Amino acid sequence: GRGKENVDEVGAMTIKA
Repeated sequence: GRGKENVDEVGAMTIKA
């Protein structure tokens, strides 16, 4: 994961609540 949002290794952005 990387970026401000939790980004998985395939690049799908999933925001941790």
